[in-house]
This record gives sequence, structure tokens and C-alpha cells, in this order.
Amino acid sequence: MEPPKPKLDKAGFLAVVESWTNQHYIGTEEEGYVCRECGHRVMRATCYVSIHTSLFAICAGSGKVWRAALPFCPQCEGAPKNTSTCIHVDESSNNATILFLQ
Repeated sequence: MEPPKPKLDKAGFLAVVESWTNQHYIGTEEEGYVCRECGHRVMRATCYVSIHTSLFAICAGSGKVWRAALPFCPQCEGAPKNTSTCIHVDESSNNATILFLQ
């Protein structure tokens, strides 16, 4: 899996990863996943997600980065070629920074 397109919010980013996982892999978070196509064990790559403010049309932020897991089948897909993207958050929310430090 390649990273979701830039400028989503966190919920949108996670929804894309979850949808991809449900379509391409079988298993659970606790037990691990296998590829629906070949049965190979799914691996994860770290995606570095820059956190930008949604107050501007351009990508601008404080420099904070959220690390997210990107699943991939090493046999069918290979490791992601790109491991970075950005999300845009509404920083007027008091919880915006706290949510992305998890």
C-alpha cells in the first residue's frame, strides 16, 4: 500500500488504510494479517505524516510528524515506494495536537 493522498484529515487517512486492509488482507490486528491474493504474511512500513494546519490552502505546519503503519504484502505489492504524506487538521480544536502525538 502506498500512503493515502495528501491533505486528508486523520480520520480520512485512517479510513483509507482500513479500507485497503479490509479489501486486500485477511486477519485481525491482534493475530496479524495475510494477503488475500497469495496468503503471504502482511508486513508494515512506517509512514511519516506531516501534520499541517487546515487554516491555509498550502501545506504549512509546526513541523510535527505522526508515524503511521502502512500494511503491504512483500510478495504481491513490495514495500511502499513512498513513505511520507501529510494530513491537515483544524488547529482551532484544543485536542488537535494531543490527537496526533499518539
